[in-house]
Amino acid sequence: MFILSLFKYSPAFIAFILLVCMILAVRIGIRLGKKKTAPDGEEDKTSSNLIGGIFALSAFLLAFTFSMSASRFEARRDVLVAEANNIGTAILRVDLYPDSMQQLLRPLFRDYVEERIAFYYVKGD
Repeated sequence: MFILSLFKYSPAFIAFILLVCMILAVRIGIRLGKKKTAPDGEEDKTSSNLIGGIFALSAFLLAFTFSMSASRFEARRDVLVAEANNIGTAILRVDLYPDSMQQLLRPLFRDYVEERIAFYYVKGD
């Protein structure tokens, strides 16, 4: 149920919250690590390894997100190209009808294409 409630937030907001949580976790870890007695050089090495791991994880998540968005873009483009090809084929098939039917069908196809274009402009994608 918690996962489903995350869909109402923007991805940028969720990424920002995760970034803040990671930074807080690093800060808390550094403070807890300083309480232990250790030589001076080891504290810096441990915190830098932790920060490096967090950056590596962030880079992995960013790459995964770009991969998903690229595949979504490709699928959307394929659907649009298929729809345009289908409409073009249907318009060409109007030529098979007699002239009286062609005069009735061509304005209908023109209106349909204009409505599809208007749909994609309103949709905003």
